[in-house]
Amino acid sequence: MGWDGLYGQFSKEKFLSSIGVSWDGEKGDKYERKEFCWKSNRVWWATFKNGQPFLVEVALIKINKKANEWMYKHMDETVGPCFYDCPKKLLKMVPWREELGGYSKTWREKVLNKTE
Repeated sequence: MGWDGLYGQFSKEKFLSSIGVSWDGEKGDKYERKEFCWKSNRVWWATFKNGQPFLVEVALIKINKKANEWMYKHMDETVGPCFYDCPKKLLKMVPWREELGGYSKTWREKVLNKTE
């Protein structure tokens, strides 16, 4: 998994426009990202597919202010991110299902067991 990046002044709005809030999939599916929650250098969100809850995603953001560049690493819950500060409301919005797999299940358990 590599990093993507942009040059210029960082802003939350610029980041969201760079990753896209909604888009059409290859098979005609419609995707939409909702409920963006910023925590430190991470932003969490819920992704919906054809109007239905699909999965929880995160982007890790690194900013080099001196070089006026910022990089982000995008991942979803199926890879079991090693960050557990995901807002629990996102897990409620997108219920776990078998097709998300074991990494997702383990990750969700750690998020739910983390004390806020």
